[in-house]
Amino acid sequence: MADGSGYAIKKSGTESSASELDSAAGQLASVQKSLPQQSCSRPESFGGEDVAPAFDNFAGAWQREATVLHDALGEIAKKLRTTTANYGAADHAAISGLRHAAAAAPAPSGAGSTPFG
Repeated sequence: MADGSGYAIKKSGTESSASELDSAAGQLASVQKSLPQQSCSRPESFGGEDVAPAFDNFAGAWQREATVLHDALGEIAKKLRTTTANYGAADHAAISGLRHAAAAAPAPSGAGSTPFG
């Protein structure tokens, strides 16, 4: 809970994790840019007519997979932030509701006495 009792999601911890995911996505994008795009190979660059198409197939597949992974990392970071915000809002709403209910509750009769007399 927000006041330190019970259990809660630590916003600093989840934000740190989300930032690491964003960083990993950025690093992956840098690596992805360093690999040539599909169909840009000249056969003589890779040793002949047989090798260049194989590399082009590899490069194309790698680019597609890297794009999927990059997008997934970004999506997970976004969902982590959204979940953290939702838990924070739920905690705040629960605390507010409990405080409101406690303030509206009537004082018990015989205030100061014990139930055992």
